Amino acid sequence: NMRHALSLAIDREAIAAGELGIEPGGAPAPFIFPDYPPLLAYYGEVQDLLEQYQPTKFDPDAAIALIEGEGWTRGDDGVFAKDGQRLTITWFGPTEWVPGPRTFPLFEAYLKNIGIEPSVELLPICRYARMDDE
Repeated sequence: NMRHALSLAIDREAIAAGELGIEPGGAPAPFIFPDYPPLLAYYGEVQDLLEQYQPTKFDPDAAIALIEGEGWTRGDDGVFAKDGQRLTITWFGPTEWVPGPRTFPLFEAYLKNIGIEPSVELLPICRYARMDDE
């Protein structure tokens, strides 16, 4: 549910359309990869999941409801907390990733909107690439 809440918090249509100060980039893809023609054949095999989870849907209210459903309570400062722990997320990215400085503030704003305290940690590409080893 928490991953679904994060997904619902991001307005992919606005990002793709360039409405948020980022160069337009086409249409939102329902997967972590773009609409690559050889992979389109597999869309039919997961159509029921796409309909169930609607991965490109933007619905901050539904995101908040999912977080509340997991037992989190929004504090006076707007950030959710549970058992004395604030709901935080750290977004890691390589310093060399050119879109990073333009996009990270955008995603931080989306997360703050649904009561998550975000932070960004930029790492040199050599360290970022080894994160799975740490």
